[in-house]
Amino acid sequence: MLISFALAMKILHIDSEKSWRGGQNQVLLLSLFLVRQGHQVAVACPPDSQLAKRATERGVSIEPLPMWGEFDLRAGYKLARLIKREGYQVAHCHTAHAHSVGIIASKLTRIPALIVSRRVDFPAGGKGWLNSYKYKAAERFIAVSKGVKEVLIKTGIAEEKVIIVHSGIDLRRFENIDSPEDLYKEFQLKGKEKVVGIVAALAPHKDYPNFLRAARIVADQLPQVRFLIVGEGKEAGRLKQLTIELGLKNSVIFTGFREDIPRLLSLFDVFVISSYLEGLCTSILDAMAAGVPVVATETGGIPDVVNNEDNGILVPLRDPKRLAEGILRVLNDSNLAQGMVKAGHSTVRRFSAEQMAKKTEEVYRSVLTEKRGSGGGEL
Repeated sequence: MLISFALAMKILHIDSEKSWRGGQNQVLLLSLFLVRQGHQVAVACPPDSQLAKRATERGVSIEPLPMWGEFDLRAGYKLARLIKREGYQVAHCHTAHAHSVGIIASKLTRIPALIVSRRVDFPAGGKGWLNSYKYKAAERFIAVSKGVKEVLIKTGIAEEKVIIVHSGIDLRRFENIDSPEDLYKEFQLKGKEKVVGIVAALAPHKDYPNFLRAARIVADQLPQVRFLIVGEGKEAGRLKQLTIELGLKNSVIFTGFREDIPRLLSLFDVFVISSYLEGLCTSILDAMAAGVPVVATETGGIPDVVNNEDNGILVPLRDPKRLAEGILRVLNDSNLAQGMVKAGHSTVRRFSAEQMAKKTEEVYRSVLTEKRGSGGGEL
């Protein structure tokens, strides 16, 4: 149901990334929901980005905004002009560089609400007064998990300014999945092997060496297991070399970036996340929606989703032996795996894209109401 025009907001999302990862998917899902609710929504992002392409395809307005470096004065000035011209009430920054550009724009215009999403549990802030200032200048920070909120508070941000809004997924993607027969052929699988997989960018904090060393332990006990690594990134060359060094060349399959994640997950017997830093990890939610049992490291926002021995297994980070033990437990105990799948289906309903978007919309309204009450300008 659309809200009345009087309650509609003018909202500008800002994202600096050119590639397509979980954060950009969250921006698109949020924008689509807000448009359906009757709000005026646009996304300011690099014109050659994947987000610009996909948002345009889905009918979301795009404002081309190249962003270079941490504090791009030219982009900040252009963003300020855009905000003034269109009368945006909310500017929602979704990346670190977008945050910096948003701060510049906010100093050049009187936008009522500057909102910043934080999706990673890396230490926030940095050296220099500019980096320190930018983490105190927003009206609200949206943290995707308890772990991320704790990092922001340690940075010096007032607790009342940090709101937890868990990331969400589009559950409809997991309905009526086509048969994966062609995928068996593509990856030279006979359909009898157990498949252990991971879906994540090939980035250092995902700790793929941890996964590969655990895979070596699992393969020693169950030689027929195959390991799928789904994603792309700068670590690809190093990880392929490590695969050879571990004697796993014939057991590990690097798929690269894939669009067909729901179908790929239908091949998995176990889904693994081996990170040492993690904001929340929507790939875990995808696995639960697809009915795949989860083994993950206990770090960042993962415990917000995975309840150990209930809907998944949590293991210490940077411990291949314990990670392998968790994988083997699931592979060798069908009752355990089925129980985790059932609990996972129940869990993932609380992490829908609609729930994420509704809670984010509430954050916008809360800030705008405060501004109106304090006489902070026209809304």
